[in-house]
Amino acid sequence: MTINEYYDTFKDEVCHNIDAALTDTSPVYPSIAKNRSFVYDYGQWIRAIDNRPETVIYKNAIRAYQEAFSNMLMGLYQPAFMGLRYFLERTLMGVYFSANELELRTWLAGNRDTYWTELIGEEGEDKERKDGAQNVNRGLFSLKFTRAFFEEFDKICLRFRSQTKNVYRECSEYVHGNPYVIKQLGDKMEYSEELSKRWNDSADTIARCILYAFMMRYWKSLSEGQKEPLHSRLREEFSTTDVIKEFIN
Repeated sequence: MTINEYYDTFKDEVCHNIDAALTDTSPVYPSIAKNRSFVYDYGQWIRAIDNRPETVIYKNAIRAYQEAFSNMLMGLYQPAFMGLRYFLERTLMGVYFSANELELRTWLAGNRDTYWTELIGEEGEDKERKDGAQNVNRGLFSLKFTRAFFEEFDKICLRFRSQTKNVYRECSEYVHGNPYVIKQLGDKMEYSEELSKRWNDSADTIARCILYAFMMRYWKSLSEGQKEPLHSRLREEFSTTDVIKEFIN
């Protein structure tokens, strides 16, 4: 088989997978449509804060999300999960660095690495509270970070930390190639409703965690005009979260 013949076959398989994923009778289709619309919602946040230096990170992150989304449609599930994890990590890094421009500029100059533990908070720090319930000082879901930007969220930041930590771990399983993941992926590049659903469930959770992080960090610094394009998705996403929805008018 020549390289042209090989990739002609590859193209046919990819097109078949895309058609299968985008069948509007598929039970996964509503989630696919919602997650694709998140590209627009994320872009609205970038436009609202486009004068800030960390938006360069968000613009790279949303590009990675779109690549991951395309890989999911094509049946390339392992790189799809890898890209989804990258999207989550890069976005949260931008939110975290937004509070410290020195660290951001050091990273932009190539003189600093980033670590998941500094974004999510180190596990051992839970011991600083007698009830072991909350990271107090470290990470963007900590009480210190939350109270600095949106103190009313200090009762729910732990919930979103837990959701973010769990979905990151789920995506990481595909990065590390755990044995059961390898078995699940199989040997062929073919459409899988189960893997498509799993990816879209993870993407939906990630969107929710990112919208929380964006609102927690930026909402109080935005003008009413900047907030207006963001209201619709926030109302939809947090309609059952009383602590958040009372601030979305």
